[in-house]
Amino acid sequence: MTENDTPQNGRTASVETQKAKNPKPGKVPIYIDGTKYHPEGDKLTGTQLRTVPSPPVSSDRDLWLDILDELDQLIEDNQVVYLEPNMRFFTVPRVINPGQVSEA
Repeated sequence: MTENDTPQNGRTASVETQKAKNPKPGKVPIYIDGTKYHPEGDKLTGTQLRTVPSPPVSSDRDLWLDILDELDQLIEDNQVVYLEPNMRFFTVPRVINPGQVSEA
């Protein structure tokens, strides 16, 4: 093993190989409304997640975590989210106007 090699599960992998797998070390790739972002850190609050895109997600929209084959999860502003690679979030209007019933 050379000084640039590190053990991984009984194997060695070069630092260059590890960098190739994660092009932005210390940043976890996530998606918000279909756009890929690399926020700093491995955990963020809902409020911090809202500031990742530019412009930030407005307060009149809800932020949801897209969970495959399960019910999606509403992310509250004070909720801590532990980021995993390629997590997908989406936003929807907080209040949906149901329209009016017309009287004919």
